[in-house]
Amino acid sequence: MTDQPGNSDFIPLILAADINAYSWARAFHEQYGIVSAGLGRSLLGPVRDSRIIQFKAVDKLDQAEVLIGQINSFAQRYPDQRILLVSCGDYYTSLVFSARESLAQNLVITDMAADTLYRLTNKQQLCTLCEERGIDTPKSFIYQESFGGRLDLAFSAPYIVKPSDTLSWWANPFNGQRKAHLASDKTALKNLISQVYAHGYAGSLLIQEYIEGADTQLYRLTLYLDSQGKLGLSHAGRILLADHTALSEGNPAIQQSVDLADPAQYMLAQATGQAFNLLFDLGYRGFASISYKFDAQKQSLRLLGINAHPDRANYAITASGLNIARMMAEDLLKGGLSQADASYQEVLWHITPLALVPSVVDAAGLSVSLADLLRQGRTVDPLDYPADRGLARRFWLNRYHEYLRQKYQHLLQGGAHD
Repeated sequence: MTDQPGNSDFIPLILAADINAYSWARAFHEQYGIVSAGLGRSLLGPVRDSRIIQFKAVDKLDQAEVLIGQINSFAQRYPDQRILLVSCGDYYTSLVFSARESLAQNLVITDMAADTLYRLTNKQQLCTLCEERGIDTPKSFIYQESFGGRLDLAFSAPYIVKPSDTLSWWANPFNGQRKAHLASDKTALKNLISQVYAHGYAGSLLIQEYIEGADTQLYRLTLYLDSQGKLGLSHAGRILLADHTALSEGNPAIQQSVDLADPAQYMLAQATGQAFNLLFDLGYRGFASISYKFDAQKQSLRLLGINAHPDRANYAITASGLNIARMMAEDLLKGGLSQADASYQEVLWHITPLALVPSVVDAAGLSVSLADLLRQGRTVDPLDYPADRGLARRFWLNRYHEYLRQKYQHLLQGGAHD
């Protein structure tokens, strides 16, 4: 493509090549009509052949010196423009904040201490923070390599296993590695632990009780704390269909907006207050995505994790009338947030073909509000952008939708999902 990134004021530089990254580029293009720049380890489908993001694939970008070198090299090409850095993954974010003193002068990122980021994204630290504040989480056990296989678990199988240190986790791959693992019993758990540490992982492991329930019991809450620590955004979504592939476990494939002002959503509204207080007390700034699962036995929302960026379904926020690119640019480049340009409205976000949505919704139990969204056409596919429909991109999108249709074919045949 020939379009140059940015405009006379700033250039968005997006780290990643996934749906999250493309959704950011779309938000910047919709709000400002500008082309974003992108960096990632490989050229993935969501950003391939796009007219709204100039993407560069860089080998070993997950190494700190390579990442910082590429970011600074890009910033130095445009010394008279501010480079607004948008990280779509905790891994990249951690590397950037750890090296913030060596970043180019014209690079703009959220003003926040690296220690704050670490305490929220490190699973062991987060468990401690939640326990101190009475935030409900699954029962947990922190395993250290020095334990030598000793497991003092106060809960029964199956077990969810997550890395406390995601940097070390992805830097030491092993066969069958996933974002999170499900161990059916103690034997499977011990075998997994042995495999993890045999391949060089250096952190602790978070072993948690498994919360029973279908995808529809998963919720995502997105908050934005501006440069002054004020709450600029709170947005909630209920996952109707989740991704269960190795690298994307728990990410939404279909998600419905949730009205936090609805009295029926009092638990989510309460969770919003708790999450904001936690973030504010730590001095957190910027976007945060918090994952929850509803525990039917305890009749409570259990916090599963926090990410230092909006999640894959971030375009649902933009489509609702609250453009995330505008929020970030106004806060970091102009010193304050203005009012939203459009009234907030609920939407149904999906990456699956639209024809699949009713089958998934029926399997989940069609609600009146969801039926209204379908009837009124308030559905959004973040990858299907009218301003970015070149021939090659349309060809890829059709193939991707066909892949997803086959992947979830059992739902079209009336199968259950959990």
